[in-house]
Amino acid sequence: MHNCNFQLNDDGLWQCAECEWVFPRKTENPPKRACRKESEVPSLQQQQAQESFGLGDAVSNALGIVGITEERVSAWLGRPCGCPERRERLNRLGRWAAGIVSGTVEEMKQNLESLFKEKP
Repeated sequence: MHNCNFQLNDDGLWQCAECEWVFPRKTENPPKRACRKESEVPSLQQQQAQESFGLGDAVSNALGIVGITEERVSAWLGRPCGCPERRERLNRLGRWAAGIVSGTVEEMKQNLESLFKEKP
């Protein structure tokens, strides 16, 4: 095991050149952190599987289990409920939050920008 090789990225954040983990710049000296091994970094297939089921999908499934479905909500409201759009926004919000946790700055910026570009 070895320490991350931190360098300042274009956003002024410390970023490991090997595992791409990002840390806010609090001091002039880079932080100390054990670098993730290749085996600890999820494969592309694992990442795609995680991204295919998002926060919005989980909420939709949980509501469906207790009988709150898109069709039922639309019938109650007497108009389309907007559930698919809401589910997609929650999915994007979940991906954004996961980007923050995993330290991928560029993906986080893109998802955050897309969240606020569209109106509900």
